Amino acid sequence: MDFQVKENQTTQIASCVFPASLKGKYRDAFAVGQGATACVFIGTTSSGNPVAIKVAKPNTGGHGEWEKECREMQSMRLTACQHGQKAQQLAEAFLPTCLEVGRTGSLSFYVMQAAGTTGISDKARQIRHNVPLQKQIFAQTVAAVYSLHGIGYTHNDLHGHNIVVDGNSVALIDFGEIKGHHRGLGYKHDANSVWRWAAELAACPENAAFPRLMKSFFSKTNRDELTERSGHLLTCLRDKWSGDDEFISAFKVVLEAAIKIESDQHIEKLFKTDFIQKNLPQLQSAFPWDGDGKCSSSGLEVKQHKAPKPIKMSGRPTKGDRVKDKMNGRCGKVTQDDHSAIPYKLQYDDGTASRFLREVQVSWASECL
Repeated sequence: MDFQVKENQTTQIASCVFPASLKGKYRDAFAVGQGATACVFIGTTSSGNPVAIKVAKPNTGGHGEWEKECREMQSMRLTACQHGQKAQQLAEAFLPTCLEVGRTGSLSFYVMQAAGTTGISDKARQIRHNVPLQKQIFAQTVAAVYSLHGIGYTHNDLHGHNIVVDGNSVALIDFGEIKGHHRGLGYKHDANSVWRWAAELAACPENAAFPRLMKSFFSKTNRDELTERSGHLLTCLRDKWSGDDEFISAFKVVLEAAIKIESDQHIEKLFKTDFIQKNLPQLQSAFPWDGDGKCSSSGLEVKQHKAPKPIKMSGRPTKGDRVKDKMNGRCGKVTQDDHSAIPYKLQYDDGTASRFLREVQVSWASECL
């Protein structure tokens, strides 16, 4: 079912209602999902740029938190402007921002520039045999992370659906855990996520991947294991991506710092290598924002992109649909649906498979799209 808004028609998914007062400002809106407190719609501005519009459900609150998050995101973009043209261009290319938070009647709403809907975890599986595109996606991932690090921020939550791809263009989303540089652990350390997605994109062996589970990052045994894995990763990237000495040397610095949990994650060193620069597509302003007149034009050509098409979010999920396992909260794709009493099997985003699941154990969820 499509959730395309027609004139004088309300778009709904269950209890999701797109406010009539926003239709003139944000056109062609369609619902993409809902959570406990809000519904999410995709629409376009009057200039044709796609936006994601989060609308709070009645009596759920959250307006103050949305205002705070929006201010922080806009402050980050203004910081990029203050750091000069190159920093602003990187931000416009990779960092969508909040446009406004407001109220319409009794409902609060939050408007973000819309980025891609394909997570890097899914993209990596789609391009398993396309080495040039693997390198292009990775180069953009490094550039996107550097767009934050270069202005003094870390993301701290770069999981498989917070790095998103629109066609072959990468962006970062969900800045709820953004902070200044710190000594985070596991995937909360951005460099470890860069490690993870390099291994995933290049289809490196398991012994080259950043481990999903590790109880102590400070023990000698575990640090020795990480050092061994980092060596396997560099060997894989040299073999599969023809990584040159400069790239391998720079990535080694990043990995060594990650193992030591250093606050300086050395992403800039990796970003500046010829390997990354040669595989980085020409930057385009996918997320232009003038900061309410505080940012002048960065000089990039504005990317012409359309809002994503409506995604099925109603009815019975079936094979190929992305859903949530309600028992453990994990996202995945339906790989088997035999229409029995326990019909479903899922492949989770980490590559593991579920057991058979009942229909009531599987649900649509916007965070899994």
